[in-house]
Amino acid sequence: MNPLISVIVPVYNGEAFIEKCFNSILNQTYENLEIIIINDGSKDKSPEICDEFAELDERIIVVHQSNVGLSSVRNKGLDMASGDLIGFVDSDDSIHPKMYEILLKHLNDNDADIAMCGITKVYNANISEHIKGSDKTITNQQIHSFRQEEAFQNLFNEKNLAMVVPWNKLYKREIFKHVRYPDGKVHDDEFVIHHIIQATKKIVFTDAILYYYYHNDASFTNEKYNLKRLDAIEALRDRVLLFELQKYNYLLQQVTNTYLHLIIIHYYSVKRHFPSEKKVLSELKNEFRTGFKNYKDILNEKDKMELKLFLYHPSVYSRFIKIRKKLSSYFGQINDISLCQYK
Repeated sequence: MNPLISVIVPVYNGEAFIEKCFNSILNQTYENLEIIIINDGSKDKSPEICDEFAELDERIIVVHQSNVGLSSVRNKGLDMASGDLIGFVDSDDSIHPKMYEILLKHLNDNDADIAMCGITKVYNANISEHIKGSDKTITNQQIHSFRQEEAFQNLFNEKNLAMVVPWNKLYKREIFKHVRYPDGKVHDDEFVIHHIIQATKKIVFTDAILYYYYHNDASFTNEKYNLKRLDAIEALRDRVLLFELQKYNYLLQQVTNTYLHLIIIHYYSVKRHFPSEKKVLSELKNEFRTGFKNYKDILNEKDKMELKLFLYHPSVYSRFIKIRKKLSSYFGQINDISLCQYK
């Protein structure tokens, strides 16, 4: 059985890299693909390139529309998809020729709802050299499967990036039956990942490097700090509410601590880059105050005492962090010296 995979590719002003991206999808060893390319109001030559590729391969469907943003494009792709399985590829990235073949095998072998792979950041367009490196990781790949609880826990460790991003995965279509990306939001993957995990029973992961994430200096993640990034706080607040509603008490302490510290990080970022935004700063302090009041009883004593300093005054908290860093550096040097005596 060769189920149809719908691959959704959002495009916006990507003339410099979309050919590489499209070719990497067309060259998949697994060929039963429906490739949905949505040109989201590009102002360069991307529309013409998309149409040229559609003429080359009947598996490609191209949609041209006015610019509405990444979240809406992904939702449109989901609404259009006719495949039993769903994949996403960002238009400035590329994938290994065997990515979907390997992910489908692991999905079936492990009776999983999602199969995901390792990713690597690339800085040039020479994909062939990356493929050679990936081939070694495929030969020696380690397969891990985890249930819902462990998947949630991976949002708080080194697997966070691979877990959160949408494009290194193969999903069963039903995962998105009640899940859509929030329109007009950045960090849209942070908004939906906990709902996606909530809709799954089992996820399988291979550490084989099959997805090549291109370092694009013009991408949102490399932009100078702006107020749109505050959406991340809303995404974490939504995650807190989900864990509270589902009574995931083993996760609620972690996500609450992360949420409150994220507010602090953005408070200082706004104060540094937009010091005149007094209303935004006030709103952030109010959100922190409300969050701390509502969830202080589930925090451990160490985190609670630290967070109270910000509640007392942000400048006090800032001085505390600076002193702690200096002490950590000092005692770290002493430990290094002490260790050297025993070598």
